[in-house]
Amino acid sequence: MDRKSLPRAVPLFAETLSTGGCRTLAVLTNPLLLPEAGFARGFDEYHHLPGTPRPFTGRDNLPMHKPARAVNARFFQRLPSLARGRFFAYLHYMDPHDPYRLEEEMRDGRHFSGGRLDGHPWEGWLGPAVKEILTHGGSSMVPRDREMVVRAYDHQVRRLDRQLGLLLAELRRRGLLENTVVAVVADHGEEIFEHGLLGHGHTLYNELLRVPALIRFPRQAGFPRPAVVTRRVELLDVAATLLDVMGAEPPEEHCGRSLLPLLLGQGGEQDLRPRYFETRYRAWT
Repeated sequence: MDRKSLPRAVPLFAETLSTGGCRTLAVLTNPLLLPEAGFARGFDEYHHLPGTPRPFTGRDNLPMHKPARAVNARFFQRLPSLARGRFFAYLHYMDPHDPYRLEEEMRDGRHFSGGRLDGHPWEGWLGPAVKEILTHGGSSMVPRDREMVVRAYDHQVRRLDRQLGLLLAELRRRGLLENTVVAVVADHGEEIFEHGLLGHGHTLYNELLRVPALIRFPRQAGFPRPAVVTRRVELLDVAATLLDVMGAEPPEEHCGRSLLPLLLGQGGEQDLRPRYFETRYRAWT
């Protein structure tokens, strides 16, 4: 696979739905999911909101992403025409991801305050801290700087939580919430010093592998009642579940299993599928 684009032979989720007559829309801020790389395939509308340059330069200098409120604003703008029939909307929020937007009361603390990073500017980007920790160990950061990173991350989570609440409120106001399935998932976790490091992509510990997977079904007959699934599931299963709800057949290559039978109390096969995780960092596989 060319790392710069998706092969045409790989079927995408939106393509499966669009061939069944479902209108599809994406609003996203992830700087890697560019339409020219093939990610827009299957979407009637693909809104990629460009970010602004980071305050640092280097090999991994990706733009500062747009906040969740910008994603919601574009979605609310397009929702009236989208909701005239069956629709699928993919909203990709980047807020709980570095570079973190700092709280207003943290604006004066834009520099690391001790250790080997003392005086180094920090605008919410983990790059300098991660490099320092990988080179010299987590003890190279003083407690105040660690707390600054934790506070910034927690602030991002609170910001996204508020915007998700506004999203649900807008769907309710338009009379759409009880006729819409809403899924909230994450593509990876984030380490905040659990094993002495920061960020993601460097280990295969639970803080990076275990992610939220929330699905809100309409409170109507035929849909599952609120429940917690305790068996092991994966993001592929969320995709299979959504396709099942929409009455769409998953591509033959798709390895996920719909959770609807389990959620509806119809049992389900014992899941013996092997799980495989990998990272290119050091020797983890």
